[in-house]
Amino acid sequence: YLCYLGNDDLRIFDKLFEETCNKYSFVVCLAQRKFEVESYKFVGMNWVVDYPFRLKDRCRMDTDDYIFQEQFGKGLLSTPNGWQEMDDWFTCVKKLPTIEEELNRLVRPKDIVKSVYVIHMPPYRLGLDRCYDGSEVGSKAIYNFLKKYQPKLSLHGHIHESPEVTGRWYAKLGRTICIQPGQLNEFTYIAIDLSTMKFDRIKEQYVA
Repeated sequence: YLCYLGNDDLRIFDKLFEETCNKYSFVVCLAQRKFEVESYKFVGMNWVVDYPFRLKDRCRMDTDDYIFQEQFGKGLLSTPNGWQEMDDWFTCVKKLPTIEEELNRLVRPKDIVKSVYVIHMPPYRLGLDRCYDGSEVGSKAIYNFLKKYQPKLSLHGHIHESPEVTGRWYAKLGRTICIQPGQLNEFTYIAIDLSTMKFDRIKEQYVA
């Protein structure tokens, strides 16, 4: 199992999550890491582009010229002592690496054609990032990164409703297949055969 925590998971639990993963030989925390499975190199990143919502534990500017959305309140960071309210989140996040910089920090496999990037944030412009109000909120930095380096496959999430809004849950960017399964009232996942690049979107009802 290759996994990591997402933007709604508090960073104060990152250490506990990683310690839990390390207890099992078959579980790997892939956040900002590379791991090889049967000659395929998986690279993970769980940072997301800043959004209007208050929890900012995993938020970054997309690029240096990123234009912030109107916020729903003061930013919050999780700490062992409770919530830290950010009086000036914009100033704070400008001191952090951008999504573009975080991508360039990742270990880049030499055999890029056998690499799979697991990036929670979807790329811009491919119909995988559309909200109910029609806004496209994907990352331009991720789009440019995938377009430049052309891995075999990229896996995304974050915008749960996008496939229902656009009717698209995968797209091609050059040679790269980008997949975003979506996640709403049904348990939705993608079954992929990397050797043939055949994939199916599967929905199952949640059982209480």
